[in-house]
Amino acid sequence: MQTKKKGLARIFSAPALDSRIHSANTQKSEMWLGYFTGPCLVYMVYYAVAGTYLTQFYTDVLGFTGIFLTMMPVFSKIFDAVTNIIMGRIIDATRTKQGKARPWIAISGVLMAVTGILLYLIPTASYAVQIVWIVVSYNCYPTD
Repeated sequence: MQTKKKGLARIFSAPALDSRIHSANTQKSEMWLGYFTGPCLVYMVYYAVAGTYLTQFYTDVLGFTGIFLTMMPVFSKIFDAVTNIIMGRIIDATRTKQGKARPWIAISGVLMAVTGILLYLIPTASYAVQIVWIVVSYNCYPTD
């Protein structure tokens, strides 16, 4: 009796999404790309775009200043610590042909682009709505 796959296992069972690497050991070129070059490029984009211009955008364009912009990153790190533990448990429970983390890494690429755009698309609404939008979009964008 064949069981029906659910969720990520069904989505990521397509052969096109399989890894092109079939060796048991990680090669040096894979280490450089996966552990150094890839993350460095992601962080360069973050610090060049979000890190540099985001605070300037919030202060100069939206007029936010003071304690909010100072404390938001601090409280975001606390929230981030909790969500990292939760996501670690979700990744641990993931069972796909591609492994535990690969599907989530693929999904995060799309989500990172969407949340990066949402950082700057602040609705023209009340101050409270703008604050909530900023906090949610800032916490959804991976900054660590």
